[in-house]
Amino acid sequence: QMDIAAVHMVQQTAGSGDQDLGVAAKCGHLDCVKALVESGADMELAITLTRMTPYLVASKYGYRDVCNVLEGAGANIFARDFRGRAS
Repeated sequence: QMDIAAVHMVQQTAGSGDQDLGVAAKCGHLDCVKALVESGADMELAITLTRMTPYLVASKYGYRDVCNVLEGAGANIFARDFRGRAS
């Protein structure tokens, strides 16, 4: 069962320039990440300022389960942020 509060939070936060999948990954909302990936969300669309992909964000915050979902769906695990840092 998807956490409706988590979905609402992702939708509200995404208006800040981040896209939904990046926000869900940053917050560790696994169900939201799964639903967004299944609906075709762009896994390589980076957060505006840092150029961090959802995979990099999830890795930074220690959400291994989110990383696993993204990796399993084909996310680039070798992506780098604006400073050239990888996960």
